[in-house]
Amino acid sequence: MSFAKPGEVPHSADGVTLTEQQQAVLRLLATGAKDSAIARSLGVSIRTVTRTVGELTRILGATSRFQAGVRAARLGWLD
Repeated sequence: MSFAKPGEVPHSADGVTLTEQQQAVLRLLATGAKDSAIARSLGVSIRTVTRTVGELTRILGATSRFQAGVRAARLGWLD
């Protein structure tokens, strides 16, 4: 995985840019919000949030949502 510099748009390991929805979920995830709160905030289903969190953990090579948040912060994706 290539590491993004602060200010760069986050990309996955295969070079795909994160969607706006993925970025929004990631920001809310970093605040400690639960899936149900994220879903309400974004106006989507809990299933959509769960799927998106799964995508983000895969993109970040993380084994948990906490680890995904830590990796995203270290990459500067939450700034």
